[in-house]
Amino acid sequence: MTTLQVIVAILALAHLPAVAAWWYFGLYYLRGLRRAPVRLDPVAAWPAGAPAPALTVIIACHNEAAGIVSCLRGVLAQSYPNLRVLVVDDRSTDETAALVRDLAAADSRLTLLEIRELPPGWTGKTHALAQAVQHTDKDYLLFIDSDVELSPEALNTVMQRVCAGDLDFLSLWPRLDLRSFSERLLTPPALVLLGLWTLPRRPNADIAARAALGNGQFMLVRRRTYDAIGGHAGVADELAEDAVLANRAHAAGARCWAGLGEGVYATYRTGGFGRTWHALARVCLGSVPQHWRLWASAQGLLSGGVAPAWMLPLAVACLAVGWHPWPVYALGLVALLQWLGMAVTLRRAFDMTLVRHNSLWWFPLGSLIVAGVLVWCSYLLSGRGTVRWGPTRYRVRGSRVVAQE
Repeated sequence: MTTLQVIVAILALAHLPAVAAWWYFGLYYLRGLRRAPVRLDPVAAWPAGAPAPALTVIIACHNEAAGIVSCLRGVLAQSYPNLRVLVVDDRSTDETAALVRDLAAADSRLTLLEIRELPPGWTGKTHALAQAVQHTDKDYLLFIDSDVELSPEALNTVMQRVCAGDLDFLSLWPRLDLRSFSERLLTPPALVLLGLWTLPRRPNADIAARAALGNGQFMLVRRRTYDAIGGHAGVADELAEDAVLANRAHAAGARCWAGLGEGVYATYRTGGFGRTWHALARVCLGSVPQHWRLWASAQGLLSGGVAPAWMLPLAVACLAVGWHPWPVYALGLVALLQWLGMAVTLRRAFDMTLVRHNSLWWFPLGSLIVAGVLVWCSYLLSGRGTVRWGPTRYRVRGSRVVAQE
């Protein structure tokens, strides 16, 4: 064979692991990961006469005037009988606090807490949540974000599952409504990546108890478990405090459950490119805070998500100009199988997590950019550069903040 033929053959062989991975996870979603064990059946009304544990919903927000009213109306419309709502306004400069005050004046279940300073050694959101917990003594704490939209029966449904299983920790994978182009482009590859690091390798009926999922958009913790694992004070400087709390709950032997947010809540994303980039960086630094895992993830996205976009056209172009050796056919076949495996997997994953399906054609470009985010995260891990979160920039080492700027 010629040198060019050898190179093409090597390309085809090198991408066989990516083909195998896509088809493995396609079968994982299609045959192994059944929805029934990881979804909640809606409970429209709390059972008459059944005790309702005291629940506090806690929301930290910074400059969320555009969405906080919609979020709170959804929470306050819940019929769960033993509910309190705490909103922590973390140094907002818009109308967030005033809007919450107006709602609180009409509903005694809602309380506003305002924070004006961020102490050293904390991230803004973590500090806000820690302060809020000090203002409640209820049995359960539910942490949600201000861009969460609850279904009418959400709290009845979740608390019914908590009581039935005597759970200590529950978190739900988000149902995402990606409204901006940057979110539609970058979020799906990031979700696939995080799913690979989060999901158990072999799905079975016990997957909901084994998946170490901590999603701060919707995370419920029994108060005594929260205190036992150190609460937010114990993760003051963590970029992914939710993931760390979930891992600590599992390590402490707490009864944990992770499932799909379908039918319970949806969260919308409207960020511009810069905001989306920094948000993904925070999540990646908190979830895969080692250089080797960041680089392995970047390589996985380049090989698994980007490669079909150039391999298949390359094979077609070679055939079009009359070059027909077997390495070209092999390259085209590998690229086609990889694209089909990717389509099967992503269609199933999008069906489970996205309000509106994303176009598969954008996935390779999104994977390329997210690979760039991962490389940048490796640079940040070394203590160089900063990542933005709300009004503050943080210098990090590993998954932890070492300085505010």
